[in-house]
Amino acid sequence: MALCGNKTNTIESPPSTVLSLNLAGLPDVVRQGNLRLKGARFRIEEARARLKVAGRWQNPTVQTDYQDDPNRAEFSAGIGLNQAFPITSRLRLEKEVSASLLAAATMEVANEERLLIAVAKTVAVKVLALAEQKRLRERQLEIARELTSFAEQASAKGEGSPLDTGHARLEETQLKLEIHHQDHEAQRIQGDLKQLLGLDPSVVIKMTGGLPAPTVIAEGTLELERRPDYQAAKRLAEAASHEIQLERARRWRDATLGLFGRHVREEDVPQGFQTEPRVGIQLSMPLPLWNKNEGAIEGKTAQAARLEQSIRALENEIRNDTASAGEMMTILAMHVGEIQSELLPAVSEHVRQIDTAYRSGLVDLQTLLRGRNQQIEIEIRLLDAVRDYYLARVRYETAIGKFDWWNDDEKRDLLGGLVVGSFGFGAGCEAGWGCPTASHSRSGECG
Repeated sequence: MALCGNKTNTIESPPSTVLSLNLAGLPDVVRQGNLRLKGARFRIEEARARLKVAGRWQNPTVQTDYQDDPNRAEFSAGIGLNQAFPITSRLRLEKEVSASLLAAATMEVANEERLLIAVAKTVAVKVLALAEQKRLRERQLEIARELTSFAEQASAKGEGSPLDTGHARLEETQLKLEIHHQDHEAQRIQGDLKQLLGLDPSVVIKMTGGLPAPTVIAEGTLELERRPDYQAAKRLAEAASHEIQLERARRWRDATLGLFGRHVREEDVPQGFQTEPRVGIQLSMPLPLWNKNEGAIEGKTAQAARLEQSIRALENEIRNDTASAGEMMTILAMHVGEIQSELLPAVSEHVRQIDTAYRSGLVDLQTLLRGRNQQIEIEIRLLDAVRDYYLARVRYETAIGKFDWWNDDEKRDLLGGLVVGSFGFGAGCEAGWGCPTASHSRSGECG
């Protein structure tokens, strides 16, 4: 008996496609790729189709009749054409309502686009910050490994406690776990970003550029019209105002004008049978005696008042969101400036002095490595502040309804390829927000 060996079937995953993105081009990718946004745009086509049929006359109706008396050879045949027509401005108002609803649908889709871009930029900022955090943690891990090696050697020579070795190993393990956690978080965030961009799961997103040093944004006049949700609310209120007039116009239903012709053959004693044609016109006019459409008018009036109140509430929300995000940006920019100009230079000088002392044999390697680790912790705090600044900036951009608003200096810096300091913020300067000036960086200048 021949024995057949088991053959393991493996499913080969498709080759991954690497997509390079930066913050500057992210809004366009969202507009073109987001699947929900593509579906939402059909709401505009639906509203446009309703506008096409709004304000049209009803189709005319044709009536025919035939009567016959076989016992007396008499008959009557007729045909008529009836056309209903408005006696108020109903058709014009229907057109205006549909036009306002079309404009509102367009703005609602634009607002959905605004919110999706904000979410995508928030995720992208986190991706860039996580990548930099991982790089700093890996530097810490290298220092932790050196500390572990130093502690092991000192313990073997009897110059150190085994407890120091265990503590160093514990720190090393904690850093490894934290790096693994950052990898998992990066994968999760990448999945969120792929959904926002409408990408296939096999695509690998590579965020280029970095987070430039924050700058204080000059406050300008808040333009509410930039917000598509504000414009949509105004168009809906406009439509509600037209609908009040429309319901008032509907108190008078359409009148109907009819034109008819009839051919009659009947017996006229004593003359006998005679055939005669008849032509007539008729007009029917409904009177608003019992139903004056009061309920619909009151309902639309209440709806218009509700929409006007929602506009005032939205204005207050926009002003508060803008002020809150702007203040947060200012505070965080100052915080970053303090770390860069005071804390980081101080710890760098301290590490330099320790390094000099170590080379002179005045301190041991453990002291030097812990000093370097302290410097990295300060850089991590700086990175967290920069990340929080740009998250607040996304909130600010979302609040003012504008995403491509950097000034000419920032555009020039964006093309300059600035690398900020030794900690790598803004590498390549492709972040989509302006590079910092030389006064904000430790060593780099916009090229």
